[in-house]
Amino acid sequence: MTIESEIRLVLLVIGCLLIIAIFWDGLRRQRNRQQKVSAQALSAEELALARQVLNESLQEDSFDADVVESKSQHNQAAFTAHVGNIAAATMIEADDDFDQSVINESDEIEEEALEGSEIKEEQFEPQTPAAPVAETKPEAAKPAQKTDNRVVMFTVVAPEGKSFGGFKLLQVLLNNGFRFGDMNIFHYHENREASGKKLFSLAAATNTGEFQLSNMANFHCKGLVLFMNTAEQDHSQAVFEEMVEVTESLAETLEGKLCIGESGVWDEAQLKALHKSL
Repeated sequence: MTIESEIRLVLLVIGCLLIIAIFWDGLRRQRNRQQKVSAQALSAEELALARQVLNESLQEDSFDADVVESKSQHNQAAFTAHVGNIAAATMIEADDDFDQSVINESDEIEEEALEGSEIKEEQFEPQTPAAPVAETKPEAAKPAQKTDNRVVMFTVVAPEGKSFGGFKLLQVLLNNGFRFGDMNIFHYHENREASGKKLFSLAAATNTGEFQLSNMANFHCKGLVLFMNTAEQDHSQAVFEEMVEVTESLAETLEGKLCIGESGVWDEAQLKALHKSL
């Protein structure tokens, strides 16, 4: 075999290898393309189904402003009491812990007083030094109990003749860092992460205060209530400042009216005084 024949044979082998490689690459690309087309088709079907369900829901249960207005007026009187119950539920545990610590302290003081009186009974029976100590200890702790369990509340009220609701309200709450959770209301966590510590909460201005997340398209309320229990916070003033910022952001986006408490005027001087008192 001549050198020229050997060169031809080598080139023929290389050519065959290239053809096989091109054919294999073509099959691989065709398979990937089919997978992408299938995934896109599946996503398109899911999106179409979701839109169909949403359109049917909106067509079947359209929002009636008069009905919402009448229901809101009926529920407005009850919403403050419910929010108070929610806040009270967060305070009960702290109250119980405080009362138990005071009782334990008083018991220890009484035991020490009894021991002291037995030792000095023979020398001077009328002297009972433990009695005034047992009375002054709990009294000194009472003011701290009121301060620690303070609840700060802000309200965002919808414009007259309108209400907050639907997927727009849900999107605004999520964009401002709220996450749906306990008691069927929204909560704001540290660093805006669900795993972070709960800083303050948000309830609806309805009879129950709860949000109907599964029927959000038809949910409406006349206002939103944000509240914080200072007993749950290590740095109440810092949490208060963040709560003010979030409340103002909600009011600006939803075009609502800001109130301190249920109906107090939103004033910088009052906010500063409240901040200083925490």
